[in-house]
Amino acid sequence: MSDGADGRKMKEKMALRKQMQILRRQLDAQEKRLWDEAIAQRLFTLPFYERAQTVLLYLDFAGEVGTDAVLLNALQSGKRVAAPVTKKNEAVMRIYPITKAEHVCLGEWGMREPVVEGDPIAPEEIDLIVVPGLFFTPCGDRLGYGGGYYDRFLQSTAPSTVRVGFAYDFQIIDKLPIEPFDLRVHYLLTPTATHDCYSFTRAGNECS
Repeated sequence: MSDGADGRKMKEKMALRKQMQILRRQLDAQEKRLWDEAIAQRLFTLPFYERAQTVLLYLDFAGEVGTDAVLLNALQSGKRVAAPVTKKNEAVMRIYPITKAEHVCLGEWGMREPVVEGDPIAPEEIDLIVVPGLFFTPCGDRLGYGGGYYDRFLQSTAPSTVRVGFAYDFQIIDKLPIEPFDLRVHYLLTPTATHDCYSFTRAGNECS
């Protein structure tokens, strides 16, 4: 891709990220709680969630879809639950278990992280990953914050690992500026729908 095309793609991503900052500030707190609960309930009914033994969650911040209900449900169901730990001077994301909901702390980026105890969990051990994102497409393309932590981490997971995106309906748009190495989510859950992204692309629908 030419430098000009790369520059346009970067500007488009920056504009989308700024747009989401505005949209999140406009969220009504009560409506957000209802939406978060609706998304969690959708996940709980899906067979791949019931089968999953090890679940990787992001711990929400700054208006992201809440994951606390999923954390509690997974722990109560006897699943092994984990969340990321990131360092500003490292380009990798390490995964540590959460054995109790209160065993979290603020990390270097100001986000909640597990209290680090013992060794990290290997990527190939994870059965289900709930992936954060600013925008998604019906095909499962995702726009993150630009750090590349999840993009790099997902490359090291097992082929059988299920990737799920959580989003509010206004976070789904037709197309996104994506890179060749980006991995799509298999499913996208919103308060109003469960999107099977894999089947959507298999059906021949146009993607980014």
